[in-house]
Order: sequence, then C-alpha cells, then structure tokens
Amino acid sequence: MSRMYEMQLTVLNFDISKKNEIEKAANEEWPFEEFEVSHDDDHTGLWSRGESSLSAVMELKTFITRLSEAIWKANGAFCTVSVNALCQEGTEDDTFEPDNSAYNAMIQKKFAFDAR
Repeated sequence: MSRMYEMQLTVLNFDISKKNEIEKAANEEWPFEEFEVSHDDDHTGLWSRGESSLSAVMELKTFITRLSEAIWKANGAFCTVSVNALCQEGTEDDTFEPDNSAYNAMIQKKFAFDAR
C-alpha cells in the first residue's frame, strides 16, 4: 500500500548555472511544483514542494537517497539537499539532510562501477 506525502525540498550551495538540470533531476524522482529561487547574504536557495504517493516497497530513506544523488549528479558536485517529508496519513514527518559522507559514498559507488 502506498502512502501520500508532501515533500518539501530545499537545495543550497548549488551551481546556479545548473538550476534547470537540478530541477529536471528532482522532477524525475518526484512531481515537484514550480521551483523558487531565493538569495540572501550567505546562500542561494532553490525550493519546491510536491504531493504524491510513495510506493510501499520503497522506504522513505531510500527515496531521499535517490533524490539527493540525482540532484548531486545534476549539480556536478555536493550541495546541501534538505527534504522535509510530511506523511499525509500522519504516520511520520521527518526532515532529512544527507551530508558530505553520503555524497562521497555515491562517488565511491560510481568509481567502483566504472572500474568494472
């Protein structure tokens, strides 16, 4: 059984020239609404939200990993990816922010695969 979620995505410290690629990569993983760009003294941020269902066979953390990796690949480098997952059935609400070690693990997997 699938569960309905609202995913709130924030991307910080990204290459602004890769904005369209990041949006496309994110939308291939989840149906996000139009993205908004914000600027302050320290960061340029990209924000969106979207509602859909997450398959019962995919764990939330697996989805967050897939989304983060898609964004990092589109950006061509690590950037801060924060996802606030709000379960519409009220079973779980959580915020995930994979760190640089998750990015490094993705790079190691890629190099291991390329070496085959």
